[in-house]
Amino acid sequence: MLKKYFKIFILALILVVVTELIGQKKIKLGPGYLVFLPMLYALVIGIIISLPKLKIMSEDEMKLSNDIMGIVVILFVAKIGATRTFYCYVG
Repeated sequence: MLKKYFKIFILALILVVVTELIGQKKIKLGPGYLVFLPMLYALVIGIIISLPKLKIMSEDEMKLSNDIMGIVVILFVAKIGATRTFYCYVG
């Protein structure tokens, strides 16, 4: 069973490592900053590697990834909702 998830988990791990190495980038914009977080890079790179022309992932792996993402997004939103502290990058 874990064999079908293996490629997805390896790609996700590589994606996380690369985006965390890029890190957070800030651009001064008026009184505040425009902040680019690693999650944005992961989204863009994920879109690129899932293009059918590149053939990095099969249709079945993409469908399986979609199911996993549904669960992960629910957990992420629950974490945000449970967090009482709001971080503001203005200043």
